Amino acid sequence: MSSLAEIHARRALEQAGLDPAAPLVTLMSVNNQVWMTTEHVVRLNMSPTTRLQREARLTPTLPPEVSRPTLVASGNGVGREIEWQVAERVAGNPLSRVWTAMGSDERDRAMARLARSLKALHDSDAPAGLERGTALQLVDVASDHLRESALEVSRRRLLRPSAAFAVEHFIETHEAALAYAPPAHKLIHGDLVFENIMWDGREIYLLDFEFCRSAPRDVDLDILLRFCGYPQLHAPPDVAATLNASQFSDVPRRLQTSYPELFCGDYLFDRLRLYALGFELRTLLDPDQSPMALEFSNDRVEALLEGRSHLDWLRSTSPTRS
Repeated sequence: MSSLAEIHARRALEQAGLDPAAPLVTLMSVNNQVWMTTEHVVRLNMSPTTRLQREARLTPTLPPEVSRPTLVASGNGVGREIEWQVAERVAGNPLSRVWTAMGSDERDRAMARLARSLKALHDSDAPAGLERGTALQLVDVASDHLRESALEVSRRRLLRPSAAFAVEHFIETHEAALAYAPPAHKLIHGDLVFENIMWDGREIYLLDFEFCRSAPRDVDLDILLRFCGYPQLHAPPDVAATLNASQFSDVPRRLQTSYPELFCGDYLFDRLRLYALGFELRTLLDPDQSPMALEFSNDRVEALLEGRSHLDWLRSTSPTRS
């Protein structure tokens, strides 16, 4: 990261009433620029959004069972269109970086603690007046946006010809599954990947609530399962190079043991495939995606349609529409 970003981080510390001269260590992050002192973490959002301000209004309202770092201060005065947040630093490491070194019992303990936090979050209502916020998928409980995006992807020829018609047909024949989704007025994390889950050997801490919003709880399941299937998509480059799906193949079954309700519901398998398709369509429509990223997205769409995706182990446990 640039020295200018470090200047912004130090200004954030100063505005939070902390020592701006404290030693800083930069952390790799997918969505923000992140710096760490011995006691605090500074996050900078360089995009013209208010994700961190929204998160700062939301997280203090969550129940204590949702384990998370304590927010110290936030604002948007460190530079033009740059917002910042300072939180207390928690012990431990992201699960993505320690999972492979953990034994079976420790993995079960971590999933049990994660289940406790998720259940509390999924039982929480959004605070009054909280803006909707950004979603990583194109669909929660309505399919109009999904259909419109599929048509736009087809019009712009972003999908291989063999898949374009199949996507539209899949949405048409499976969209009824969305009507069976869990309640949509409760909160989800919205970016539930192992990079955003800290583990200190005893406790789980959820990080980065900037995509937290009201949605059916199984949207979080879609995000977590996608991380398990494609962990390289959800980690900074230096970490992504060390990850592969086989390392996390046991995660869904272990979480299911501690949080079986998350894996229940009529037409869950079809609904998750629609959520996953919404993620891929958003990727295809993103003008900043590289040609290689678009090719990989095409591959994942075809895997979803052909029954060889990261979701297909669910087929035997969830009713489908076929």
